[in-house]
Amino acid sequence: MQARSERTGITADHVVTELARLAFSSIFDFVEVRSNGSLHIDLSRGTRDQAAALREFTVDEYTEDGAEVARKIKRVRIKFYDKNSALNALAQQRVLGLRSDEKL
Repeated sequence: MQARSERTGITADHVVTELARLAFSSIFDFVEVRSNGSLHIDLSRGTRDQAAALREFTVDEYTEDGAEVARKIKRVRIKFYDKNSALNALAQQRVLGLRSDEKL
């Protein structure tokens, strides 16, 4: 293990740090809730480390023909990597001080 760590430059601390990024990510790193309750997505709000938790980001734009007027629709989907898996992996590393048989 030590030789592999030296060869790749990847340490256990690096792995734990990356798992923590996934485990503690939040949609609010990228979304602003405006006073009227609407959401504004702004990827520039997040850091590179926060963006590492994003699994998928898609934007669908289309026109919906209504009875009186056509509306432009923009649908944005943000998916994060699985937080539970990351939290369990952290627990298995005993970072959280749990026994290996305890569940979060």
